[in-house]
Amino acid sequence: MSPPKYSRLELERRWLVPLNLVQHLVVERTRWLEDRYIHGTHLRLRVVHEEGLAPVFKLGKKYPFEAEQGQPTVSVYLSADEHAALAQLPAQTVRKQRHTVAGGALDVYVHPCLAFAIYEMEFNHPSQARHCAVPGFAGREVTGLAEFSGHALAHSTAP
Repeated sequence: MSPPKYSRLELERRWLVPLNLVQHLVVERTRWLEDRYIHGTHLRLRVVHEEGLAPVFKLGKKYPFEAEQGQPTVSVYLSADEHAALAQLPAQTVRKQRHTVAGGALDVYVHPCLAFAIYEMEFNHPSQARHCAVPGFAGREVTGLAEFSGHALAHSTAP
């Protein structure tokens, strides 16, 4: 299957991280994300807050993951008013802190409160993804596992 027109391929690998290891990591940057997964769809309404910056509002959709190819993704930037209008739709919500650490992003879930964090690294080419050095704090790899997608985590507190 070819990616949908206007999408970009997101090539990443993801791992579980025990929460007791999170406090020992050097954090370069922290953002607060709220993702609303709109009922009956795979659309994600997102707001990103970062201290000292204006909030960023986005509407996105991820298409099915394909090994070696990545995941086609579409994002549209929204105004605050557009975000507020779409936020009225019924949705499941995830709130998390996203920390930039060790060349990737570490998501610590606040709601639902999960017993693990998820670390991800993005790549420009499949060979980079295959041959990346996995950080020592990374546990089980969950790349491409649907039960660890944001959509699934929003709909379940016990994946």
